[in-house]
Amino acid sequence: MTDYLADPIELQSEASDAPYRYERGTVSVEVIERTSANSAIVSWSDARFGRMGAQTWMAGKARVLGRCAMTGAIIQRGDRVSQPRKTRPAPINAGTMIVATYVHDVPLGRK
Repeated sequence: MTDYLADPIELQSEASDAPYRYERGTVSVEVIERTSANSAIVSWSDARFGRMGAQTWMAGKARVLGRCAMTGAIIQRGDRVSQPRKTRPAPINAGTMIVATYVHDVPLGRK
């Protein structure tokens, strides 16, 4: 599990049609498009994991105790989170979780 320290989040949305972008330390997450109520196309960049350009992230519930990669907040089992879609081979950031609000509360269909 990624061990990030809690730092403030910076939300950048300078124009009404600009994508939602969150930056925290070396992590940058950009919600490119909400594709359904439970999925979004996300661009993920992290100095430790590299860059995943157009990665599908899915809403779900945390199965393990962890930390939000964006806020550093503790995530309890059962909390609503977003994670990279499970694929084979697993993406390098497969164990990463973000509190679902930061990904899935972006308006549906937003590009």
